[in-house]
Amino acid sequence: MNSRVTRAAKPGIAVTMVAAAALAVSVPAVAQTPVGEVYASDASVRGSMVMTASGTRVMSGSQVAAGENVALMRLLRGGEIRICRGTSLAISEAQIGSPILFGINTGSLELHYPLTAISDSVVTPDFRIQLTGPGMSHIALGADAKGNTCVKSMEGNTSSVIVSEMMGAGTYQVASGRSVVFKEGKLELVSDSDEVCGCPVPKPVAPPVEVAKNVPLKPAAPEMASATPSVAEMDVPLVFSAKKILPAEESEHDRMIREGYTIATLRVVPLQLSPALMPSTMLAQTKAPAKKKKGFWGFLSRMFGG
Repeated sequence: MNSRVTRAAKPGIAVTMVAAAALAVSVPAVAQTPVGEVYASDASVRGSMVMTASGTRVMSGSQVAAGENVALMRLLRGGEIRICRGTSLAISEAQIGSPILFGINTGSLELHYPLTAISDSVVTPDFRIQLTGPGMSHIALGADAKGNTCVKSMEGNTSSVIVSEMMGAGTYQVASGRSVVFKEGKLELVSDSDEVCGCPVPKPVAPPVEVAKNVPLKPAAPEMASATPSVAEMDVPLVFSAKKILPAEESEHDRMIREGYTIATLRVVPLQLSPALMPSTMLAQTKAPAKKKKGFWGFLSRMFGG
């Protein structure tokens, strides 16, 4: 058995009396005093309560347990309390405007309300945390099963926060804007803390992305397919190279020149023969016809010649 549980098991000590008063208040004189209204869909209330149109009105001596969500309790004297997920809070108030006694075993909560010249108290199995006004109270605190207790003076807090150990006489005042943690239920084991104290801020949830599965693709219309080029046709680059151009079909003349043949150009000249070499028939054909004589002598010549 560890030291924290051993201290709590001793009879007649202050921690047993204060924790019992905070977690199970049953005095008839204060049992019917309304404290505040709880707004949460999954919160549960043990003790006296009254159902209203807007929420559940909790009476003094009741216990409020938050579910999976943060339970919000608005005090009738003003302000609100945020009961973090999985935390059970006992609350007691003699009358509206008088000091309030809160009690938790494990869990965390946040206090946001104005304080007059009174002192409220939050009791854990190891510590008593006293909030003193006048001022604005913005306090976050939490405790786990190992006795580690965090106290944070949040932005805007102007009330005095004093922590005292249930079994000792020492006190520790939390400075404004500071967050500290007490290890193993001991006041002397205090250090600054960067861990979350109070209700964690929920992370934003991204909307689900719908993924289509086994959806057949519709073929494009013929006219649209012919008019609109595909992505592949638009992305392929056009490369021009003169070395890869195939030669056109060459003629026999061009082939002979490419292979080194000497081409002679022949000119056709009409044949001219000498009269001595010409046959008589050709010579007779080549002689120009004699001119016909005119007149009487010509007539005689044509007559005798015939």
